[in-house]
Amino acid sequence: DACRKIAILSSMMAGRRVEAERIQTEGITEISPVDFFYAGHEGMTIKLLALSQAQEDGSILYYDGDIYRSTDQGATWQTEEELNRRLRENMEENGYIMDLAIDPKGNLALHYAMMNAAGGGEDSAPLTKVLYVDTAGKAVSVILDDVGEIFPQSVFFSPTGRLFIQMTGNGVGAVLEADTASGRTTQLFT
Repeated sequence: DACRKIAILSSMMAGRRVEAERIQTEGITEISPVDFFYAGHEGMTIKLLALSQAQEDGSILYYDGDIYRSTDQGATWQTEEELNRRLRENMEENGYIMDLAIDPKGNLALHYAMMNAAGGGEDSAPLTKVLYVDTAGKAVSVILDDVGEIFPQSVFFSPTGRLFIQMTGNGVGAVLEADTASGRTTQLFT
């Protein structure tokens, strides 16, 4: 259960117990048969996703359909309205978030897939994108054209706000650094 796992991980980060019952969850009630059809057609599965991240100010952020923040080591959670607004304004409507990172200043990076991307034929793979959204709401698409047959696996920020993308595929892996102003990437290593 994603909720219980994220409660355990958040407890480890916070240094005190984070009660799973206090974490808002969405579950699978919004998943439709169409979602399962597309996933099966593409050889994919649907999994519950929960992300948690300790912040420099000592708070904990977690994502489970929306972004929530706890400033009391998980005793209570508040919806992060501004971060959720920026997510929804910049992610395409049919996108599924695969990974999400938030830097110390509140800038977002999201890796998402679109199962029924426009122009994709019946046998086409889902289109995956990485998007950087700054605190003012300005979005920059990260350019992933020259990476061959590897695809984004995760996104993460350094403590200084540098954006990195872990790529994998066909038995190969790489880490890219993204320029958040231009969207260009530099391959650091494979």
